[in-house]
Amino acid sequence: MHRPTTALLALAFGVAALAGPSAGGAARPVALPHTLHVGLTEWAVVPSQGLVAAGPLRLDVRNYGRLRHQLEIVATNSWGTRLPIRHGHAVGPVVPGSVVVRPGGLRSLSVYLSPGSYVLLDNIRGHYDLGAAVAITVA
Repeated sequence: MHRPTTALLALAFGVAALAGPSAGGAARPVALPHTLHVGLTEWAVVPSQGLVAAGPLRLDVRNYGRLRHQLEIVATNSWGTRLPIRHGHAVGPVVPGSVVVRPGGLRSLSVYLSPGSYVLLDNIRGHYDLGAAVAITVA
């Protein structure tokens, strides 16, 4: 075997050993976050995670768009649920607390979420209907 090939094999085995399970073969559970960073733009809501821990949750919401946006959280029965719209706003069981963020602004919001499915949405008139929403799961 050539020296470069031997070095590459040694490196590959070293990386595999580091990436493998710990002694005993049991994988460690990953702690779910209690903070969620959410980016808002015209017609998009982008969370840093799609899965968060149940209980108290801090949302840091930044508006990357040119318009004012309003983040609301609505509980749903399943991921594919399309919320009804009344007078340009999504209607559903809203989690207490929402935040309006001016263009370029950053606001924080603290909520308590039980396990289940939720939709993060921009509920400024017409924004949800144009696609400004994303589903998350709370476990």
